[in-house]
Amino acid sequence: MKPHEWYQKTLEEVRDTLEYELEGVLIELTEQIVRHMEREGINRSQLAKKLGVSSAYITKLLSGHPNMTLETVVKVARALKCEVYLSLESRHILFMPQVTESFIKKEYTVTVPLAKVLDGHPSAAAA
Repeated sequence: MKPHEWYQKTLEEVRDTLEYELEGVLIELTEQIVRHMEREGINRSQLAKKLGVSSAYITKLLSGHPNMTLETVVKVARALKCEVYLSLESRHILFMPQVTESFIKKEYTVTVPLAKVLDGHPSAAAA
């Protein structure tokens, strides 16, 4: 078996494992945290201070700590002035309706976090 064939076969075998999926979620979450840290101009030490934890703990979290709780995620989000949205999506699309003119003309409801409405956030006024 050629190396690239072995790699493809192995990748297909592990894609359906819990470990593979968990690693993907952790990578996405830590990348989002780092992006928001950069946006806010906050380094690891500053984030640690805001959370009342050590810099080593932040390093551990950003290294993909597998036991990050939802409480920790919310605390980090609050420290970075962010909202947490959690969504479960179907793995398989059973039916995909075609986009038609009548579909486009329908009215849709936009959900805005209450905190943004109360703060008079511009995106809330646009919704």
